[in-house]
Amino acid sequence: MDTLLAHLVEAAGRAPSAHNTQPWRLRWQGNELHVCVVEQRMLRVADPEGFDTLHAIGALVENLLLTLR
Repeated sequence: MDTLLAHLVEAAGRAPSAHNTQPWRLRWQGNELHVCVVEQRMLRVADPEGFDTLHAIGALVENLLLTLR
């Protein structure tokens, strides 16, 4: 489990995001991994609708899924 966690954290760090803001936080609860948005890292002026954040979260999830393959 520790090795898997290390691989997932590494994959998360490599996921692209606008201006490398990485507007997410990963949290383990039991055997579930939760992806949470960190609003303070969102680009409110450049991206008021949050589309860049949604794309970044999508890239993060894709990286996590590819790591689990």
